[in-house]
Amino acid sequence: MAWTINSVFGVKPGYDVKLIESNGRGHESFTNTIAQSEREYCIAIVGSTVLIDGGTGFVNAEVHKSIRADIIKSIAKSMAYTINTQIVPQFVLARWGEEALIRSPALEWDVVPPKDLKDSAEATSAFGDALGKANESLRPYGVQVEVTSFAAQFGIPIIPIEVEEPESGVYLLGEKDVEDDDGEEVEIDFQEAA
Repeated sequence: MAWTINSVFGVKPGYDVKLIESNGRGHESFTNTIAQSEREYCIAIVGSTVLIDGGTGFVNAEVHKSIRADIIKSIAKSMAYTINTQIVPQFVLARWGEEALIRSPALEWDVVPPKDLKDSAEATSAFGDALGKANESLRPYGVQVEVTSFAAQFGIPIIPIEVEEPESGVYLLGEKDVEDDDGEEVEIDFQEAA
């Protein structure tokens, strides 16, 4: 009525004009915008909608620890760098002199979760068991597993060591031909020697 009497809207063919009254829910746009922004921030930090929304069967209580792992690592690395470059050298210099700087210690935080350490230990143990069983199975065929390649597949670091021959005919790999006191070959079984 405030648009003057007999107002006219000119539109192209195919278009229609409707006057729609507000339903009084415009205030909800602010709440929805805030909720959407919070969700986007959370997903940016966590990296997954599953961890934000949860869902059926989503009851893992340890999830929050893994979410922040990269942030914890970053903070630990930054703190260690600051201490190693600004605190430790000054302390060593004041306490033992300039010559001791070359042997100066370095600080590092191990922020690997205990569960990951346990999983790593179990994987290493399983690797050892699998290697032993594989070599035991292959022994009758005169072959064994190539340890370096096998260890690399599982990320197990290995270094070569010198292996000494066991004393008094005790052989860890099973049977072995040895000479007795008369110089004749005798076959010794591991169970008998043990």
